[in-house]
Amino acid sequence: MKENRLFHGKSIFLVVLLLILIKANPGWAQSGITFENVAAIPEFGKSITFQATIRSETPLENVSLVLQGNQKQPEIFPMSLSETGEVIYRLETSARKIRPFTRMEYQFRVRLQNGSEILSPMYSVRYEDTRFPWETTTNDSITVYWYERDPDFGQTALNVAEEGLRSAQRLLPVPLQSPITIYIYNSSQDIREVLQSSSPWIAGHAAPEDNLILVSIVEGLEERLELERQIPHEIMHILQFQYLGEKISQQPIWLIEGLASVSELYPNPDYLQALEQSAIENRLIPLTSLCTAFPRDASGAFLAYAESDSFVRYLYRSFGATGLQNLMTQYHDGMGCEQGFEKAFTYSLTQIESRWKQEELRVSPEAMVFRNLSPYLVIILVLFGATAAAVILAKVRG
Repeated sequence: MKENRLFHGKSIFLVVLLLILIKANPGWAQSGITFENVAAIPEFGKSITFQATIRSETPLENVSLVLQGNQKQPEIFPMSLSETGEVIYRLETSARKIRPFTRMEYQFRVRLQNGSEILSPMYSVRYEDTRFPWETTTNDSITVYWYERDPDFGQTALNVAEEGLRSAQRLLPVPLQSPITIYIYNSSQDIREVLQSSSPWIAGHAAPEDNLILVSIVEGLEERLELERQIPHEIMHILQFQYLGEKISQQPIWLIEGLASVSELYPNPDYLQALEQSAIENRLIPLTSLCTAFPRDASGAFLAYAESDSFVRYLYRSFGATGLQNLMTQYHDGMGCEQGFEKAFTYSLTQIESRWKQEELRVSPEAMVFRNLSPYLVIILVLFGATAAAVILAKVRG
């Protein structure tokens, strides 16, 4: 009797499960269609080949690939269909901006000769960089991939990532929503190729939507320091996205990049020298100019990063992590760069910037006033000199 009850219970469970499947996939479950040998074969930098064998009681008219990749709207591609139900489509990736290691979802849309349309189950493929023999190590929250180096290097990178996560969370105390994956390249050239970028100063990249980090670490004496700079920097970008979502674009660039720089375990020693020299030469970039974009040239971009790092450190010491979170909240709610700053700290961005220059860079208020007025003083002196010269010339002639 007990066995009969158990069998009866299992039967009910199977029936319910079948009904759920039929309800979720009414087309292919009810039309006698099966999808076999489904595969997506990536050849990094060249193509992804999608293929399957479709068995159907009703003859097929055509089949399309429905692909959901980086773009918000799915793309549809007609597939070649053989008489025996094999379908295939080769997606050329060399001319498309497909992010590396992106997980792409796809399914097959089948049109039968009786006019009905069927959608297959959803499948996925990861567009991996297959050019290198990746090795890996992992814990509960972080996975690190590297190649052509000792296992100790991978473990060191994982340890740095753990510490970097703690450092970032001290500045932005939000929990990690899902594990982070880190790929370490051996050169900046490799990472520029994978990102399809020509910018010579790019060393790392974060894709927060995928919880993915790419960094380039050159083998040598500086590799540990580079790990301590790059990995925590990109981890902070992931936390920022988890905290702000799509509205991260409303944050000032100096704040986003400044927070990432401050979370680094080994600060860039060249930043201070660049700041001091630029202060002496009156070449500091106004922070209001760094709200929406950084300079494109390498030296200008470096100075922008240095200023953002120093200024956000100053804000952190002055107002704490809660002050920075409050500032991010103002921008998240839609306030402008200067308005949000004043709402968060009472003082204007220009006032705090002036205080930062005085206290951190030893730029005196008198020097700043003189530097700001110096172009006008030159004009006044030129005009005064010209007037004086004209008066003297008139007297001589008289």
